[in-house]
Amino acid sequence: MRNLLRDLGYHVYDWGMGRNMTFNPSREEEMHTFVREIARKHKQKVSLIGWSLGGVYVREIAKIQPRFVRQVISMGSPLTGGKHASRVRTLFEAINGKPTAETQARLEHLNDVPSVPSTSIYSKTDGIVHWHGSLQDETEISQNIQVPASHIGLGFNPLVMFVLADRLSQGENSWEKFDIKGLKKLFYKFPQLEK
Repeated sequence: MRNLLRDLGYHVYDWGMGRNMTFNPSREEEMHTFVREIARKHKQKVSLIGWSLGGVYVREIAKIQPRFVRQVISMGSPLTGGKHASRVRTLFEAINGKPTAETQARLEHLNDVPSVPSTSIYSKTDGIVHWHGSLQDETEISQNIQVPASHIGLGFNPLVMFVLADRLSQGENSWEKFDIKGLKKLFYKFPQLEK
């Protein structure tokens, strides 16, 4: 995915903090600092892409400091905080411990949509994150897009790469929803919201 985005001419940054199995206030502050540094270095807002739990992190960053964020794209991310949103919740809690009262309060607002454009790419065949858990409320600047993929496959799927390229190609103040007219109807779907 990074190679594709570099080939398309974007400055691409790995967050540089290893695997995102744990979450704590110091790591959160590192993420906020990292986003601010990149935005200041390039003198423009940044687009944040997060896969799985990374999608939760980038959305939370965008909610707290939207002045540095152009848009957010999450892939196979448990955005609702619901008990059954992720099939690996037990493992996550074993590593991180049970949520604190502060964390629990934040989880209650996990599904709040950021104030910047937001795209959630999800799959009904994910296997790790239940697709219901990846659905955000749709607004004028937020959208859900379904693709056929496994959870691990989202980062390599050509259909996902096409959506990423489309989302990133839009101007900062001219974001529009992904359109599935023509042949794209064969590959992409928008969620049926009867959950």
